[in-house]
Parts: sequence; C-alpha cells; structure tokens
Amino acid sequence: MMTGESIWKLIAGGVAGLALIAAEPEVRAQSEDRGDGFVLHGVGAEVSRSRGAAVVEAANQEPKLAVWLQDHTGGYGLLMIDPDTGDTTFHEMPFTSSSGWISPFTFLYSREGYLYTHFEYNFVEFDPRTGEYTHVEETEDHLAMWTTEDDDGVIWMGMYPNAHMVSFNPQTREYRDYGPVNEENWPQYPRRVATDDTGWVYTHIGMTNNHMFALNPESGEVRPMVDEKDRAGGNVVMWRGEDGKVYGRMPADDAPWIRMYEGRATELESEPEVAKVEEISDRQEGLFGKLPDGREITRLNLPEGWMRVTDGEGQEQRVSFDYPSAGAWIYSLVVGPDERIYGSTGHPLHLFAYDPVEDTFRDTPVRGGHINAMTVQANELYGAIYTQGILIRYNPDREPEYNVNPGALASSGSIIDRPHDILALSDGRHVIQTGTPGYGLTGGGMMVYDVETDGKTMYEHTDLIEYHSTKALAELPDGSIIGGTTTGPGTGGERIAEECVLYIAEWPSMEVVYKQVILPGVQEIRELKVGPDGLVYGLDGEGTFFVFDWEAREVVHQESLSDHYGNITGGQAPRVWAMGPNDAIYSLFRDAIVRIEPGTFEHQKLADTPVEARVGVALHNGRIYFANGSEVWSYGIPELQ
Repeated sequence: MMTGESIWKLIAGGVAGLALIAAEPEVRAQSEDRGDGFVLHGVGAEVSRSRGAAVVEAANQEPKLAVWLQDHTGGYGLLMIDPDTGDTTFHEMPFTSSSGWISPFTFLYSREGYLYTHFEYNFVEFDPRTGEYTHVEETEDHLAMWTTEDDDGVIWMGMYPNAHMVSFNPQTREYRDYGPVNEENWPQYPRRVATDDTGWVYTHIGMTNNHMFALNPESGEVRPMVDEKDRAGGNVVMWRGEDGKVYGRMPADDAPWIRMYEGRATELESEPEVAKVEEISDRQEGLFGKLPDGREITRLNLPEGWMRVTDGEGQEQRVSFDYPSAGAWIYSLVVGPDERIYGSTGHPLHLFAYDPVEDTFRDTPVRGGHINAMTVQANELYGAIYTQGILIRYNPDREPEYNVNPGALASSGSIIDRPHDILALSDGRHVIQTGTPGYGLTGGGMMVYDVETDGKTMYEHTDLIEYHSTKALAELPDGSIIGGTTTGPGTGGERIAEECVLYIAEWPSMEVVYKQVILPGVQEIRELKVGPDGLVYGLDGEGTFFVFDWEAREVVHQESLSDHYGNITGGQAPRVWAMGPNDAIYSLFRDAIVRIEPGTFEHQKLADTPVEARVGVALHNGRIYFANGSEVWSYGIPELQ
C-alpha cells in the first residue's frame, strides 16, 4: 500500500497533482442575518484560477504577463501583470459566462501580437498594446479546445462539442465556420489543430473513439486521415513539423506514425526525426513565461497571488500581485467531526472550514480539481477528488502539514475519474467511493477503503452494473449496500445503457444480488437515504421522489416533487437531503427548502430561498447549510431551533 506522500508523487504534474499549502489564518466571516431565517456567511475562498498565461508586448513595448481569469462566474476577464513590480490592470470580459466551468480552454498569442480565445459562443481578440478587445463575435458552436496560426496568419480553432472548424482572418476581419468535420453521438474534443505549409488544416477528435481529419479551407472538403478500423480511445499525438508537414499517431501501441500533407496521409516506418514548430498556444493553464531580457516566469500561483521570476543564472525573485475575484465555485459541504462546516471549492481547490460559533472561515489551499464529495469516518474527514478519484483524509485535530494533512490515500485511476458519492459505513472503518470513469470511457466503478489497514479494493463497472456508474449510495439495515446508477458516461464518452437501475450488493463481497429498473426511462438516481422506518427514500434526476421497500423489492410510493417545488439541485455529488434529529428529511431545491416525513411520505415547503441553492448539504444545530456559487448560506429550520 502506498503512503500518502508516494501517492502525491505519483499524481504530481497533472491536473490531479495535489500539494497542500500552509493554511491561512482564520478570518471573521461577518455573517449577514437577513431576518427571514436565512444567513449569508460569506465566500468560502476568494480565489481564482489561471486559464492560460503568456508574456506579451504591452503599451510602450513593455513586457507583461497576460492571464485569462476564471472564478465561480466563469471566464470573467484578462489580467495584465508587470513582472518587475507586480502592478496589475484588469480587463473585464465583454460578455458573461452562463456557468462557472465555462471559460477559456485554449488560447494563442499570435505573431502579430494579439491574444485569442473562444468560449461561451464568443470568439475574442485582445490587443495587449492598447488594452482593448478588438474583436468579439457571437458564434454557433460553444467553445474552442485548441488554437493555431497558419502561415498566412489566419487563426484556426477546433470547437467543442460538435467538432466545428472555424477560422479568423485578422487582415479581412472575417470569422468563418466550416461546420463539423465529424459527427458522433457524444461530445467531441478537438484537442489538436495544425496546418501544413500548403494551407490544409488537420485536427484530431477525442475522447471516446479518436479520429483525425484534414480540411481544405478553399473547397471545404473534409478527408479522414485514418481508417475506421484504426480508431481508438486514448491519447493522440499531432504536431506541425519545421518541414511544413503535420505528424500524428493514434493511441494503440502498434499504431504507426503518419505524415499528413496536402490532405493526404502517409504511413511512416518509425517516429519522425523532425523538429516541432513552436507557437505560443496551449490548453487551459498553460504558461509561456520567457521575458525579452532573458529572464523567465517559471511559476505562476494565481490563487495565492504570486509568481516566480528566474534569471539566466538561476536566481529567483518572488513577485506578488493582487487581482479581483468573486471566489471559487463551491462543490461540496459537510459537517465535520469538530462541528465545523467544511466545504470544497474547485478550480482552484481549497478546503475551507466555517466555524458557526466563532463566525470564522479557515481557508486551506490544496492543489487539484475539486473535492466532489466528503464524509466523516472515525472522527476524520474524507474527500473524493476529481480527477482520478483521489481519496484524501484530513484530521481536524492536527495542524495542516504539507502532503500529510490532508494526505492522499489512494487513486482510482480511470475507474473513477469524477466522484459522485462517498459513504462512511457504520462499522467505523470503511469508506466507499463511486463515480463516473475517465474521459471517453463508459461505466464507472467503486473503491472500498479500509481506514484501519489503509487497504483499498477496486471494483469495475463490469463487477457491478455494466456500462453504468453509481451516483448514490446508502447502507441498508442488514449491512448490504444499495446503489442508484447513472447512465451518463465519463466526460466525452458514449452513453450505452438506456435506463438507470437500483441495485443491492452484499457486504463485504459486493456481489450484486438485486438490480432493477424501477423508474422506466429515467437516466439517473441522485439521492438515497434509509429512513427511520427502514425504507429507502430516493430522488431521481427529474425530481421524482420514490420510496423503495428493499425487503419486498418494490416501490411503495412515487410522485414528482419538481411539480411542487421546481428544479432540483446538487453538484457533481448531488447530496441534497439531510436527516434531521426529528427523523424528518430536509431537502434542497434550487429555490426552496422542503421537509419530507418518512412513514407518511408527506412533504411541505418550509421557505423560498433568496438565492439559488446550488450545492449542499450540511445540517447542524438546526440550520441547513448550502452554497450559491462561492457563497455559504444557511437557513434556520423553525422546528429545530
């Protein structure tokens, strides 16, 4: 079994490369009591994330680091940082994102000195010399996944989710959409775009079943570059060589290298010995830090507001800077063993703790994506992190310590990439994590972790319900595990199953002894709770409330709560029900808080929320806590006060 430190080393360097930074001091929350039972406690973590950065030539030929910014509102602007003084100027995005995850996924700094990106159905050109957005155009497809510049200075982009190829000519100011180069029944990721010196444009499409295509910009003709039989999932390689040709390779171990030129593909006998053309273009979070005087910005820590500048002799200077932020998106909330309200933000990942007695936040930055779900087992806090389903443990009685508290315990790899639930069993020693698989895959598995022995057991979807992923878990009175599935695949994957199921697995063998479609036509079960009467209470993805008698193996009640209370809520681990000390279930909806009575199945709206309740849920001392964007809110339940 790997230690926490070795797990950190194993996953370092990727999106899931995590590293704890020293906790910041507690700060007064200054909660705002609205007088209607609702209290706004404050922002969990006032931090943002870089979505790509490059040294550019600004006004008066001064070098500045240009950083695309993202907070819980999405991509909200561009920050220009002086690498010597840390002075900044902020340029607000000329349009608004509709979701916190919508922000630049690619960027380019052109040879003519302009910055380009594309997201939220908008193509953007920015001139850092004038500090102005010089071209903004609404488009048909959603956002770009890769950007390149051809020999004539035309900007090319590959678009998500429909694989459109688009171009922008800076000379004529014409934006052109060539339409899709491929059609699939899953979202498509054009993760590379390259051009040859004759003007042909090439792209590879992921994630489920990769492909490569060539586009003739003059005629609009599209040609496949690989045979249908050679398509596969995994990582594709594609790049422009200094000889003016484009090279690529499909993911299979025995896949040959191919050279692409004038819209034709030629199979090679070995890896090409051709230098790559370098351009200032990358996916999100890329950093191009070379300064004109030979120094280089070798590290950008946007959340904490500093960067490291290194000279030719290796001497380092830390430059601090400020930036505006509405705070990072909150992904999960839970009551900790120390009776604080713990929450996780995403992009960047921060673990914060709100103390209801002292009215203070403690904010601990962590490297990684986001903790989708948290639970308490044996007086310690456990969290499930996107990506790779990293399981972490935090002991509130100890001071935060680098790579130790919280510490990484185990990785799920591609079996669980995006966690959806984490369950602490009543035996006091096991934690179960489930979720959807890696990018392009279908069917997620399960990790069972023994906190006493630090041992893990992994189950693939074929061991549970094939082509399904488990989204909701509960422990039955006899110790068995009941799970509700989703047919949703990993990101960019293909949905194969047609309906979600409810299943029961024996503990500890995890042998599935019952599985059934209890809600025909429904794609996911989002919530499961065992009531005081021993029945299983559930909520599906369309707001249907159901009650399942697990002993009789039958649904004994079913009705739509959305018809009464509107849209359901919940994040990537959609826990929106909390069991009260009076045995009632308290449920969050986007715009309402509802009580459900086990036994009678009656329900009643307690209050309309002043803001959308997007993520939950934590119930502590008569107050139900939820999050809206980056803010922590609570409501005092009258009968529990």
